[in-house]
Amino acid sequence: MNKKYNFYGWQNADVSAVSDDYPGISTPYELYDTLLNIWCEYTCAPRLREEWSPENITLGQCSITAFLVQDIFGGKVYGVLRPGGNYHCYNDVDGHIFDLTSEQFGDEILSYVDNPEQFREVHFQKEEKKQRYEYLCEKLKEYCCEENKEVSVANVPQKIVVLEADAAGVSFDALSKYGELVTYDHTPQELVAERIKDATIVVPNKCIIDESVLKNAKNVKLIAEAATGYNNIDVEYCHKRGITVTNARGYSTEAVVQHTFALLLSLWEHLKYYENYVNSGEYCKSESFTHMGRVFHELTGKRFGIIGLGAIGRRVAEVATAFGMEVVYYSASGGSYDVPYKRLDLDIFLKTCDIISCHAPLNERTNRLMDYSAFKKCKPEAVFLNLGRGPIVVEADLVRALEDGKIAGAALDVYEKEPLPADSPLMSYLERHSGDEYAEKLLLTPHVAWAPLEARERLVEDVAASIESWMKGEARSVVTEKK
Repeated sequence: MNKKYNFYGWQNADVSAVSDDYPGISTPYELYDTLLNIWCEYTCAPRLREEWSPENITLGQCSITAFLVQDIFGGKVYGVLRPGGNYHCYNDVDGHIFDLTSEQFGDEILSYVDNPEQFREVHFQKEEKKQRYEYLCEKLKEYCCEENKEVSVANVPQKIVVLEADAAGVSFDALSKYGELVTYDHTPQELVAERIKDATIVVPNKCIIDESVLKNAKNVKLIAEAATGYNNIDVEYCHKRGITVTNARGYSTEAVVQHTFALLLSLWEHLKYYENYVNSGEYCKSESFTHMGRVFHELTGKRFGIIGLGAIGRRVAEVATAFGMEVVYYSASGGSYDVPYKRLDLDIFLKTCDIISCHAPLNERTNRLMDYSAFKKCKPEAVFLNLGRGPIVVEADLVRALEDGKIAGAALDVYEKEPLPADSPLMSYLERHSGDEYAEKLLLTPHVAWAPLEARERLVEDVAASIESWMKGEARSVVTEKK
C-alpha cells in the first residue's frame, strides 16, 4: 500500500474482514480512516475526557476500539498494563499485531509482547464502557450504510440562528452555505426562546440554553457552542430531546498559552510598577541608569504547577519547560497521564509551587477549588494565574489571601460572573488599594486570552466544520448525542 499510517503495526495490519456487518470496511486501514470521523469526547473513557482533544483523538478509545476490531477481523485482544492498573488494549489477528489507538502515547514505546488476553465480558461489566462501545458500533454502521447517507440531514433545509456574534467579533457569514442564516450581535437571555423557536441549528456562546428556552423550539436538532466551555447548555435535557451538542476545541490553545505568559511575566517582573515609574517622570529625575524598586527573580529553576493538564495545560507546560522551570501538575480527577511531569496531591502541590496556573474545566471537583484554605497553604512568594473557569476561584477568598500576604500576586482572565460586577470583591480590592503596593499584586484582563484575531477566525471555522459534519451524519466535537 502507498499510504503510510502512524498507528503501531500498520505495516502488518493486512488482514481481511470476517464480518459483513460494516459494508465498505474490509481492512483495518479502512476502519481506522473511518473511525477518525467517529472518535469523539463521548467515546473517550470518562477519566480521560478532561485531556481529550481532536489533536489527540485516540486518547481513551482503546478497549472499545479493540473489541470492535475483533468483531470485524476476528483474532484476540490483549492488554498492556499501564500505571494506575488499567490495560491498554490492542489486537492480534493470526499473528498480525496492531494497535489502532497507539498514537495517544506519542513517542512512548509500548511492549506488545507477553501481555494478558482481554475479554469483553470483563471490560463491559462497566456499563459506561459498554454504552460507548455500542455507540461506536452504531455510528460505524450509520457511516457505512449508504441508505442512511441518502437520508442525511444535508438534504433538509436548515435554519441557523447565531445568538451572540459580537462575542467573536468576526463574521459568521460562512455558515450561510448550510442554510438560512439569522445572526444577532447580542441576545438578552429573555429573548433567547423567541429567537430560536423556529431554528434547527442554534449557535450560542454564553446564553443559557436549557429546557425553559428549548421547550417550544421543536425543530432544534443541533446546538453548536461557539466556545470550548458548555456549562451554559443543559446537556442532560438535550440528550433526552435527541439534540446533538457540539463545542469548539483547539482554536485558542496557542492564544491562551501566549496570554498565560503575558500575565505571568507582567506580574512576576512588577511591570505595572516599573511602567508607572517611567511614566510618572521619576526615571527622568534619577541619578542612576536603573531603578530596582521592586525585587524580582529569574523563572529558571522555579516550580511551575498546572491545574488541568489538557491541551492548553500541556502547551503551557512545554513553554514553562523552555523557561527552565520544573513543571508539576495536580489532577482534580485523580488521573495520571503519560507526561514527563510529576503529579502531586493538592496539599504538596500548593505548598511547593512558585507559580500556580489554572487551566481546568469547571465541574464538581474544580468548583471553588481555590478558596482561602487552599491559598493559605501556598508559599507567600507564590503567584496564582486563572485562565480556566472563573468559579474555580472564590474571589473574596483570593482578595483576603492577597491582603493577608498568603500569596504574592494573582492574575485572572476569567471570573465568577462575567462581565465583572462593579461591586465584585476584586474591583473593591483595586479601589481600596488604588495607588498603593497592593494594587500591583492583582492583574485583571477581560476574558481576552482566547481572542487574537486568528483564534476568533478559527472559532467560526470550527463551528462550521461541526455543522457540516453533523449534516453528513458524522460525529465531530460531540458533547452529547441521542443514543
